[in-house]
Amino acid sequence: MTAAAQPDPFRLPLPTPATPVVPAHLVVAEHAHLNANYGALIWPMAPLIEDPSQGQRRCVWLTGGSSSR
Repeated sequence: MTAAAQPDPFRLPLPTPATPVVPAHLVVAEHAHLNANYGALIWPMAPLIEDPSQGQRRCVWLTGGSSSR
């Protein structure tokens, strides 16, 4: 008889391309509309920043090949 595998409570599920980058409990309400999904090539950091005077920070993911930046 084999014991059934128990789920690991510390293991998070893998995100899908539609999963929001910033979890809802961390999003600053006034910037919530800027939250990107994992499938996006640019992830704005504005949903994490309360200070409106901050510059537009973002993560830009390149998908292979060369870039002109």
